[in-house]
Amino acid sequence: MVTQPHTGYDEQDFDFKLRFALSGVTDLVAAFQSVEVDDAWRTHRTIFGRSWRGTTVGNELRRSLDQRRSLGYLQLHHRSSGGFFDAMAASLSWQRQEEERDRPRSNEIETPSPDLDPDLFDEEYRIHGSGLNEPGRNFLASAQIRF
Repeated sequence: MVTQPHTGYDEQDFDFKLRFALSGVTDLVAAFQSVEVDDAWRTHRTIFGRSWRGTTVGNELRRSLDQRRSLGYLQLHHRSSGGFFDAMAASLSWQRQEEERDRPRSNEIETPSPDLDPDLFDEEYRIHGSGLNEPGRNFLASAQIRF
């Protein structure tokens, strides 16, 4: 079996979660996670795709994505010891999301020869910022009380 070109990508992940017991009935939780995906190709839409059970191979020279996402939060959990409510939780969270797409249009690059012009494999030739989604940031606060 032969591996299809441009089907692998780099990914870095990181996460942690800490729980601090502030008292016998109150906990503070702090967590953070991060994901970074680099050069993930949508190969089926490109000339590097392979037909499978009658599917059509794409005609794009490149379609790849980079993605970065970070999420952090703090939560305060309190269990009642027979008071007005059974439990209470409050949360603050922050998230950031960014994606970058490299999808050259046919009028932005030269058409390669049938034997794949070597410039196609030159990073300066391929990476030209053909698309960038604006970064997204979210901040959220919430509270929950159970009776």
